Amino acid sequence: SWQLASAGRMTVEIAKKNKSNWPRLLQTKSKPGNIALWESMQDRWNSNLKAFDKQAKAKDADAAESQEAAEEQLHTDGRRKCADSSSSPFPRSGTVARLCSDYWPPRMGTKKLGKSSTWLVLFHSPSAMQCDTRGEECTKVKQRWSAVAQKVEQVSEAKVGAVDCDRHADFCKTEKVLNMPFVRRYRKGKKKTYYGEWDIDSIMQIVSERAEE
Repeated sequence: SWQLASAGRMTVEIAKKNKSNWPRLLQTKSKPGNIALWESMQDRWNSNLKAFDKQAKAKDADAAESQEAAEEQLHTDGRRKCADSSSSPFPRSGTVARLCSDYWPPRMGTKKLGKSSTWLVLFHSPSAMQCDTRGEECTKVKQRWSAVAQKVEQVSEAKVGAVDCDRHADFCKTEKVLNMPFVRRYRKGKKKTYYGEWDIDSIMQIVSERAEE
C-alpha cells in the first residue's frame, strides 16, 4: 500500500513474504543519496520489532528443545538395538552404554552424545573372561569399567560404553580390535587406543587431550 505525504513525500508499505527483521532494505551496502532513515517511522514500529524479536527467540528456543529431545530419544532407542551375550558383565540399564554397529555414537551427527562428543569404549569378550561362571577377570573388569563410567560422567561430558565382541564379532573386526579387554577413545571422527591404567587420573588424561593427539 502507499499514500502521498507532505513535502513531496510518499509512504510505501511492502509486505514481506516471510516474517523477519531485516537489518537493511538494499541488497548491497551502497547508500543512495535520496534515502535516509525516517526516525518517526522507526519509533512507530520499534515496539512491534521488539515483540517480534522476542517471539522469534522463543520459537528458536522451542525448536532447539524439541530437537534435543528427539536426539535423546534417538540414542535411547539406539541402545536397545545392541543385544549382548547373556553373560555380558554390563546390564542394559547400567551406567556403561551398550554399543554395536546398529548403535555407534562415534559416527552419529547429533549435537550431543554423537561423534562430536568424547567416547571411551571398552571392547571385551565375555567368554574369554569366563563371565558365564563369574570368573575373576570378568568381575574385575565389570567393577573397574563401571567405576570409570560413573566417575568420568561426574567430572566431564565424556561418555563411556562397551562392545561385546562375542556377540558383535564382525563389528569388532571392522574396528580392528586387538587383545581384549581393549580400550579406545573416539572423538570428532578420530580414534586413539588407550594402553594405560584404569584409575580416574589416568583415564582423565586421555579424556582431556586435544582431539588431534
